[in-house]
Amino acid sequence: SRNLRPLAYEACLHLLRATEDMSIRLAASRTLSTLIGDFEFAPEHFLPYLEPSFNALFVLLGEARECDTKMNVLTIMSCIVEKMSDNIEPQADNLISYLPLLWKESEDFNMLRCAIICTLQQLAKALRDIPESMKPFLYNVIQLSTNLQVVLKKCNSMNTVVF
Repeated sequence: SRNLRPLAYEACLHLLRATEDMSIRLAASRTLSTLIGDFEFAPEHFLPYLEPSFNALFVLLGEARECDTKMNVLTIMSCIVEKMSDNIEPQADNLISYLPLLWKESEDFNMLRCAIICTLQQLAKALRDIPESMKPFLYNVIQLSTNLQVVLKKCNSMNTVVF
């Protein structure tokens, strides 16, 4: 119910602390994602929890070692960006500065790169103007993603049939 949401947000924040076990933090992040993805989600009620939640997820993203874990956390952060778009700008800087490093690390992980592209899309929509710090990376991603020679080379290296 709506009146229990703050308690649920508090519990998730408590379990997202860096001192908790990684599996506990991942479960808390998924619970937070469920709460935010709910039809009755009210951004104004989540506003007091936005900064600490986003920061905790950012720390979790940085500490994650598995590609799937990074992809899941990034997807949750992207959902928060989408749902809290009017209020996300102060939290976006850390994520914007981290995405180029994550992109470089994900060279062999196409699904993680797709999650990064989706996050860039959500950031561009939410911020309504592309920050200068994001432009070089965003333009490189667009160039790489639309370069047919690179795409065909990648598909051939994976023995994939392109129709």
